[in-house]
Formats: sequence, structure tokens, C-alpha cells
Amino acid sequence: MDSRRVFRVAKPYVAAVAVITLMVFLVATILLTQLNLEWMIFLTGVLTASILALTSRATRAEWSSLRKTARLSALQEKHKQELRLRERAEATLAKILPRLKFVDELLPVMLACVDLDTRFQYHNLAFREWVGLKADQINGQTMKDVLGRKIFGDLAPVLQSVLAGSVVSQQRTRTMRNGTVYRLLEQYVPYRGNNGELAGFYMLNRDITERSDLAGQVTAAAAGSSAGATPDARGTERDVYVDSSPEEIAGSKDAARQMVAAIERNDFKLFCQRIEPLAAERPGARHHEVLIRLVDEEENTSSPGAFFPLVEKYGLMPKLDRWVVEQAVKWASFRAPTGEQPEQSMLFINLASATIAEPDFPGFVGHLLKEHRLDAGALCFEIFTPDATHHHDQIVLLADRLRTYGCRIALSGFGRDQASFELLKDIKVDFLKIDGSLVLRIHRDPLDMARLKSVHRVARIIGVKTVAELVEDQATITVLRKLGVDYAQGFGISQPGPLSEIA
Repeated sequence: MDSRRVFRVAKPYVAAVAVITLMVFLVATILLTQLNLEWMIFLTGVLTASILALTSRATRAEWSSLRKTARLSALQEKHKQELRLRERAEATLAKILPRLKFVDELLPVMLACVDLDTRFQYHNLAFREWVGLKADQINGQTMKDVLGRKIFGDLAPVLQSVLAGSVVSQQRTRTMRNGTVYRLLEQYVPYRGNNGELAGFYMLNRDITERSDLAGQVTAAAAGSSAGATPDARGTERDVYVDSSPEEIAGSKDAARQMVAAIERNDFKLFCQRIEPLAAERPGARHHEVLIRLVDEEENTSSPGAFFPLVEKYGLMPKLDRWVVEQAVKWASFRAPTGEQPEQSMLFINLASATIAEPDFPGFVGHLLKEHRLDAGALCFEIFTPDATHHHDQIVLLADRLRTYGCRIALSGFGRDQASFELLKDIKVDFLKIDGSLVLRIHRDPLDMARLKSVHRVARIIGVKTVAELVEDQATITVLRKLGVDYAQGFGISQPGPLSEIA
């Protein structure tokens, strides 16, 4: 044991022993010295001083004990307050956790937090799925490493503005490393630290990819699956159920029923995007591609990126396609008698691969045209080129029957590979919609420019019109016009809007 500690412990006892010893000496002196006054006075003084010293020490010890007791009481009260604060914090956290889970796992917006060194500090599940990386491959890594050199280079002006404290919003088409094309509404919002200084910025990307663009992401393997099967990497609906728990299956059935109910309640709304003629064209012609939105109870709209995979997953595309065709026919027939629908104007309607496989679909279209007395030339059905490749015989039959009624046929996503051109031997079409990935790269990729020219040259030979997809800016429009492309479509032409608001 430490000698100082021993001394502190023994010190009070030593003082008490000393006082007792002095008392013994005083008593002994009185008894042995026949009441010698000098000794009595001396020892009495020493004893008194010792008693006073001992009393003073006891008093100080008492005050020290009182102070420590008060301090202990204060600490106990502080501990109680901290416990109460902890309970409140836990209660608040319990309320916040569902919100945090929504932001991290369920929010359909891609969210990320980036510091001044352009390193990711946080991201949610939607962002992780978008970039196709694991969490540890994103957090702590630079934007250049995560997004790729191309996208990072495109963002240089944006980063300069947001790091200067400005909020930046834009719409861009992004091609990821795996070749997937996304149409995004991007927002970059600066944030400040506790000291008020700029600490970084938030990235908020919303997927506004249209249905026709989403169809372009379907792989050849998925296209070969049976009608109604899931067109993504998960295989058929049966495969999904085999790997699911009973609770997940019940939830899946509920989701499917809700989507069917949404179709039956007309919770969807038709939007459209203008297809602009680039060459001299009849001035009355106004073509539009029909798009679709899901409308909630508060009149908020969701783009296909939010609900389209779910509809495909549960084999509901044929039902949704029929709803779209019926609503489009009703709209067109309502406008036609008033002269508001120009003679050569058309509505381009996308068809899913599952719809293509339905043998009675052409009859359904014919019945609608007859019922509403609409000229079939007002409808042009778009078929995604890879779907046509993998369902060749069905597409040939479908196109022939629809053309019998007078409908037009377009192949979208055309020109990706040589197989596209082989289709033209058996399928008679009216429009070739040039794949947007080619259009996006014509300024920097000579090979894509050559492919685009090849598509247009073949179209001229067989007498069909060409439509360039995903046209972003005036520079691209100028190039396409010089090449002789007939039509252009994209955000550089017009923003999507409600079909009912077409002038």
C-alpha cells in the first residue's frame, strides 16, 4: 500500500492516541508529583492544544464529509436526469427509427451525402442499388471511383456550383457502368456544419425513366422467359415463391391485388411526350408517345420507375397495357369529331412482351376501334426490338393483324446489333425508333454515329420513317437534322405532360 495513503488513514488515530497519552501523562503527573503546579499548567496547555487541534481536524473532516455528501447527492440527481434524458432519447429514437428506415430502405429517391473531398459519407438503399455496389464500396470512396470517370467529369460544373453554396437541379440521362440507362431528376443541395461552414452536399436523384426506356433494360435472358414471368434477373413468378417465406408470399399477393385494384379504379393517368418532326412535314401532324403515371390519394404522381417493375413482377402488364390502349382510344375518339385531332397525328403506345404473347390482343384492339369509331391510323404500337427478336413468330403475327385494322407499327430501341436489321425481313413496320444509347453518344463515339447512319440509310431503302430517342439538346437536334432523321423525341424536344392537356 502507498505510504501516503497509509499516513492519511492512520493520521486521525495517531492524533487521538497522542491526546490520550497526554491525558495519561497529566494524570500521572498529578499523582506522582504531588500536584506540581508548573507541570500541571504545562501538561494542561499541551492537552488543551491537542484537543483543539483534534477538534479542528474533526470539524474539517465533517465539512469535507458534508461537501462530499452534497456532491454525491448532486451526482445522483444528475444521474437521474441523465436516465430521464436517456429514456426520452430512446422514446424519440423509437419514433424516428421508422422514418430513418423509410429514408434508408424505402425512400424511392436515391440519397447520398458527400463531403468537400467528394467522398461519400452516407447513402441509402436506393442509391446503392442504382450504382450496383456494396455499402463498403461506396462510403468513404470518391465520387469518381463510385460513379465512374465519365459521370464524374460531366458533374464538374455542378460540383463547382454546389461547393460554392448554390443549389443545382437538372435532368440528365445517365449510362451506368453496366450499360443501364437512367433518366434522372438530379438535385445537389449544399449543407453546413455546426460551425456554419460549408461541409459538403446532398445528392438526391429521382428516377424518371419512362416505360419505353425501362423496356430497353430487359436482357435477352429475361426476354426468353414465359408470358407473365418476371422480366428481371429473378426468373419466373414461381421461382420467386419457391424462395420466399409464407409471410413474403402473402405480402406479394397483397401487392398484386393492390395493383389490380389501382388499374380497376383508374388510379393511373396517361401522360405523353411530343415526337417532333425534324424535316419538312405536314404542319398538322402532332405525334406523341403515350406514357403512364400512378396517381395517389393526394394527387401525387409516380413515374414508371416506381411501379413498373412491380407490375411486371406479378404478370400484370397485359392488364395494364389494355387499360392504356382503351384510355388512349377513348381520348383520341373524343377529340377526332371536333377536328382537334389532326389527320396525320398518331399516338405511339408501347407493348410489353407479355402482352405480345396474348393471341387475343389484336382482337381487343379491333373491338375498341370499332366501338369508338376511331381511325386505326391514329394508333402506332411500339415493340421493343429485343422483344421482337426473342418472340419473332408472335411479333410477326401480331404486327400483321394490327396492320390489317390499319394500325401502324414501330420498332423501338433499334440499331443495337445486327439482329435488329434481320427483323425487317419478316416484320413490316412504319417507324424505326433509333436506340437512345446511340443518340446520346453520337458526338463522341464515331462507331455509334456510324450505326445511327446505317439505321437511317436502311430506313430510307425500305421506305420507313426514323425517330431518334433520348434527344437531349439542340446540338443533337442539329446533327440529326443534317443526317436526315425524320423525328426526334426526348427532353431536348419536350417534357412529358398529361395527355389531356395537349393543345
